[in-house]
Amino acid sequence: MEEEIKILCVDDEPNVLNAINRLYLMKAIQYLRQESGQEGLDNLRKTHVQLIIADYRMPSMNGIEFLREVRAYWPDTIRIVLSGYADTTP
Repeated sequence: MEEEIKILCVDDEPNVLNAINRLYLMKAIQYLRQESGQEGLDNLRKTHVQLIIADYRMPSMNGIEFLREVRAYWPDTIRIVLSGYADTTP
C-alpha cells in the first residue's frame, strides 16, 4: 500500500495558507498547515510529511531557521522556501 502524500505549509498569513490549500482541494494529498515555525516543528514530531513549504518572513522564527531545524531532524524531507520579497533580509 502506498503512503499518503502529506504536505506541510508554514506561513504566518492565513490567506496564503488558504490559497495554497485551494491548489490541493481535488488532489489525493493531505494538506497540513501551521502559522509559525514552532507549530510546524511540533506537527512534524507527530506526523511524517514528504514536503514542507515555508514562508521566508515570519515572526520569531523565519523560514530559513525553521527549515534548518527540519533538515537536522528530518533530512529526507523535501523543503521549499516561499517568499514574496526580492531581497533575502529578514
